[in-house]
Amino acid sequence: MSPSRLLLVPLLLAQLLLGSACRPWLHVKLASAQERLPAPAFSVEDPSQDGGPPLYDTIHVLAEDGEVVWFARAQSFGGAHPSRIIYGEVPPSFESVEGPQRLESGRLYRIEVSGTAAGTLRFLTGPDGRVYPEKD
Repeated sequence: MSPSRLLLVPLLLAQLLLGSACRPWLHVKLASAQERLPAPAFSVEDPSQDGGPPLYDTIHVLAEDGEVVWFARAQSFGGAHPSRIIYGEVPPSFESVEGPQRLESGRLYRIEVSGTAAGTLRFLTGPDGRVYPEKD
């Protein structure tokens, strides 16, 4: 193998590591401390957008066992989308792919928002229908 080819492998690995380390993160949180079932709201902030709309293309909500309870995706990828997501309500320019299923009291769920950037939030549903973030 030529010396130039031997050098290519470490360079490709370095590029892969640097590219994944620079991926921006979205901040996903409950929209308020009063969120309740059946349709809690979430806010999505994208630090890379300096207060502008966040960049994401998919919304996944999964149960603790990994079952998808709601999946929505943008009809065209790579754009800015609403900073507020209400469970089960398809945002403008999105389409529902799966669900939404009814969220159940007393369960742990995870919302994942991804596209150019990505973020996640694990949340619990209380027996009284209140929704709150999982404690670390």
